[in-house]
Amino acid sequence: MAAAPRIAVVGGGISGLASAYYIKTALPRAKITVLEASPRVGGWIRSTKVALPSRTGSGASKGQDDGPIVLEEGPRTLRPVGLQGALTLDLIQRAGLQNEVIMIAKDSPSARNRFVLHNDRIEKMPSGLMSVLFKTWQSSSALHGIVPLVMREMMRPPRPLTDKDDDESIYDLVSRRFSPDLADTLVSAMVHGIYAGNPRQLSVQATFPVLVRAEQQYGSVVRGMMRGAGAMSPEDRAELDKLVAARPEFRDLWQRATKSSIYTLQNGLESAVAALTKQLEAMEVDVRTGTPVTRLDAKPYGEFDIQVGAEDAAESVVADHLVCAIPGHAVGRLPSNLPGLRGAGEHEPAVNVALVNVVFARDTVPDLAVRSNGFGMLASARRGPQTDPALLGIIYDSAATPRAHPAVEAEVVKFTVMMQGDAFSSAQDPSMPERAVTAIRRHLDVPTGVEPVLVRAHLHNACIPQYGVGHVQKLRALRESVGPKVHLVGCGYDGVGVNDCVRSAWETARRIAAGI
Repeated sequence: MAAAPRIAVVGGGISGLASAYYIKTALPRAKITVLEASPRVGGWIRSTKVALPSRTGSGASKGQDDGPIVLEEGPRTLRPVGLQGALTLDLIQRAGLQNEVIMIAKDSPSARNRFVLHNDRIEKMPSGLMSVLFKTWQSSSALHGIVPLVMREMMRPPRPLTDKDDDESIYDLVSRRFSPDLADTLVSAMVHGIYAGNPRQLSVQATFPVLVRAEQQYGSVVRGMMRGAGAMSPEDRAELDKLVAARPEFRDLWQRATKSSIYTLQNGLESAVAALTKQLEAMEVDVRTGTPVTRLDAKPYGEFDIQVGAEDAAESVVADHLVCAIPGHAVGRLPSNLPGLRGAGEHEPAVNVALVNVVFARDTVPDLAVRSNGFGMLASARRGPQTDPALLGIIYDSAATPRAHPAVEAEVVKFTVMMQGDAFSSAQDPSMPERAVTAIRRHLDVPTGVEPVLVRAHLHNACIPQYGVGHVQKLRALRESVGPKVHLVGCGYDGVGVNDCVRSAWETARRIAAGI
C-alpha cells in the first residue's frame, strides 16, 4: 500500500480550512497539517457577541464580550447563488449549523432597499422597471439618462479582441459600452462594496467576467444579460445537481435558500469557522495556530520542507503537496527556493479596510430604524463636499442581518461603516471611530446630541486583493511556474468572497485527489 499523502496547508482562513476539509474527505488517509500564523483561525471572518452597555455613563463604550448582540468585523452575509453558493451552504450544513441559518427573503427590506450615496445624496436603487424609467429623467439621479444609454449600448459593435486574453479595466468597459458617468456612479459604488477598490484599476475579466462574455458572445452587454450570459454553465449545473441529489438532507435546505436573497448565521459567520475547525479536529486534521511559516523550500523527490516557528524553536513540516491559502503578497514575503513563489509577491497588491461597528439605542432616535430600513448604502466616486473621502459605505446591520435575540436587538440600531484603511495611521487612530460616527450623523440625520452606546473600530491590513488588469493571465502563468504540487487557493487568486474561497478550495481538493 502506498504511503499516506502528506498535505501542508499554509493559512487557516476559510480557504485553508475548507481546503483541508475537502482534501480529507476525498483522501481519508491523507495526513493534513494546517499552519496558521495568528492565534486564531478564520482570517477576517470574525464575529463578536457583546452585551448592551450601561447608558448611565457618558459617551460610547466598546461593550462587554459574551452578550447577545452580534457584531461582525468582516463578512456578514452569504448569497445562495450558483455552485459556489451551494458549496458554502453545504459546508455549513455538514458542520451541523443548518438550524442556525437565518434566511433573508427576497421581498424583505434588506433585499429591496439598497442605496447609493451620490453627490451627498442618498438615493434608493430601483426595484422595478417603472422606477428606472422615472429616474432616467431626474437630472440629480445616479441613474439619469440610463434608458438612452441602454438603448445605445445595444447598437454599439463589440470591441474586437486581439486575442482571448485581451483585458481592460471595469471603468474602461463600462465607459466604452455605456458612459463614464455610469462608471463613476453606480459601478464605482458597487466596486467599493465588493473590492474596496478603484474600478479604473481592476480587471473586468477577473471581477465581472460575465460582462466580457456578454459583449463577445452576444455583441452587447445588455443583450447578453437578457439572453442568459450570466446563467450557470452546464458544467456547474451538473455539479450542483449531483451535490443536491447525493444529500437529501441538504436538498431541503438548498431549496429554502434559493427562495432567499441572502442568509446569515444566528451567532455570526465565525460560528461556521468554529464548527468547521471542530470537525477537522475530529477528522484528525492537525490545525495549528500561532505557528508562523518562516520558509518554504522544495526538496528532492518532489517533497516540500516548511519551516515553522521562531528561530530558536524552529520545526520542519515535510509535505508532498503544498496548499498556499494566503494571498500572493504574503506568499511572496516568505524565503523560498521556489522562484515561482517569490514571484507571487509581485502578483497583486491588497488594500487596507477600516470597519467600525456603531450601535445606537433605538429609543434615542426613534425614526433611525425607519431611515435605515434596508441593506445599506455604498458611496460612489462622485462625492459631494459633505462626504468623507475615505467612506466606502454604511451597512444597516439591524435590517440587513436580523438575529436570534430579537427582544434585545430591538433595543438598538446597528451599523457598520466601511472606510479606506489607508486614511488611518493604525487601528488605534482616534479619528477612525470619530469619522465613522460623523458619517452616520451626516447621512442618516442623527442629531448631534445623540451619542452611540457602543463603537468598535477595526483596521484590516491588506485584506482584499486587487485584481489588476491582466490578473487572469498573470495567475495562469504563476500557477504554471510553481508546478503541479503547489496549489494557490483563496481570495488572492480566484475571487474575494467567501463563496469564491470555498469553491477554490473544493476545486483544489479535486485536483489533488485526481493526481494521487
